[in-house]
Amino acid sequence: MATLTDAGRAVYPYQYNGYDILPMEGKSLRPYLKGWETPLHNEPICWKHEHNAAVRHGKWKLVRLKKNKWELYDMEKDRTETRDLSGDYPEIVRQLGEVWRNWAQRVGYDPDF
Repeated sequence: MATLTDAGRAVYPYQYNGYDILPMEGKSLRPYLKGWETPLHNEPICWKHEHNAAVRHGKWKLVRLKKNKWELYDMEKDRTETRDLSGDYPEIVRQLGEVWRNWAQRVGYDPDF
């Protein structure tokens, strides 16, 4: 949402019809999409879409389709996500899975959807 709000030069509301709205999550990716900045992936980026989940941090991307097991990809060596490395790096899977779970709880998603 931060990227769309930035691109559309919209103002994110803090209230609607007298009700407080949760603060906007994340930051705009517009500077990276425009080529103004290079993404450094210093902070994890978490998301959920249609019962799928993912977290990206540094070169690692952890994804889960529905309630299947987490899959881990090295985005520097495998940009098309063809080689699941979750069996080779279980500690990274655990750490990133915990990052995603904490994020999901914080923003009001059921982490076990």
